[in-house]
Amino acid sequence: MEDPVTSGPKRIVGYLAGWSTDERFFTALDRAADKLTHINYAFGLIGPDGRAALGDPDADTARPYPEDEGGHEGLRGNFRQLQLLKARHPHLRALISMGGWTGSGPFSDVAATAEGRRALAASCIELFLTRWPGVFDGIDIDWEYPVHGGLPENGYRPEDRCNCTLLLEELRRQLDDLGAISGQRYLLTAALPAGNELPTSTFELRETAAILGWINVMTYDISGSEESGQTNFNAALRASRTDPRTSSERHYQNMAGTARAFEEEGVPREQIVVGMPFYGRGFTGVPGANHGLYQPFTGTLSVNYHTIVADYLPTFERHWHEEAEVPWLYDSKSGTMVTYDDPESIGRKADYINTEGLGGAMFWELSGDDAEWSLLSSIARHLKP
Repeated sequence: MEDPVTSGPKRIVGYLAGWSTDERFFTALDRAADKLTHINYAFGLIGPDGRAALGDPDADTARPYPEDEGGHEGLRGNFRQLQLLKARHPHLRALISMGGWTGSGPFSDVAATAEGRRALAASCIELFLTRWPGVFDGIDIDWEYPVHGGLPENGYRPEDRCNCTLLLEELRRQLDDLGAISGQRYLLTAALPAGNELPTSTFELRETAAILGWINVMTYDISGSEESGQTNFNAALRASRTDPRTSSERHYQNMAGTARAFEEEGVPREQIVVGMPFYGRGFTGVPGANHGLYQPFTGTLSVNYHTIVADYLPTFERHWHEEAEVPWLYDSKSGTMVTYDDPESIGRKADYINTEGLGGAMFWELSGDDAEWSLLSSIARHLKP
């Protein structure tokens, strides 16, 4: 059975961090749900036994919400709120996102054997799709990353790249088996990194695209770590000729360059769903040259968009980069530079998606937006017909 959302308009996929929710959040989200096509709930985890596990059992399925009598088998918590949200907005689909930056450690061991892959896939389906019907419509794999590049303590194998493809194949097979019984087409997607070198060395992109409904490309967190050395943009749309990084980094470490890299590796444009950050990356101890851009720094910070609006925009000076097509803020008194996205840059990125025929937009994450849903509204205004 064809999913009407995935076969129609551009996808607008919002990640939802389970730890960021409360009653007020779901009330606000109800007012914005028509602007979304999919919600990816973060995160499901892999337990010590190699089976799927809840990321936060209390928040996910047990925490009571006012005026909610609970659902099937006493379901409460965020899963119940997702279930009710989808009932009020029947177009909306939800996926459980497995792993994440801090939850990817077990993937390598589990994916290394056919038995491990079968067991993980079966347990994901049982825990998230059949135990509480009506909550999730599919699975999103967020393995950060096969082969190399994630947390130092994660397990790695050179075979991870191939084993990840085999894991996705097993998930697709078992989801299809379930769909043959239920009559529903279950979704399977994955979150992959930005750039050229990291995604091509960790994933078999062409083979992965052939299995997945689409790929959520994390075209953010491109700059902002302590190791980066110089201030730079968190999520530029295009390359900047004055970017001091190597020519390869300048070319690929932005949304347009990443999309080209994926297409060069055989990923169809309509399967590329590019990411937008609902947060900014900041740098402290930044000298005032070039208003803090491409300068050394002494420390870093991360700040949600709603905090930027409330605490930074009133006093910081806003600058705009014509080539990168994103803004940044600088405060000369404190020596703080913040690279972020706002409704203008988000709108330009959405226009780029339309122009290039890409599959849509995703973002991390819903609770980062302001009270008016300014970022989400900009995406929807540009992408939805």
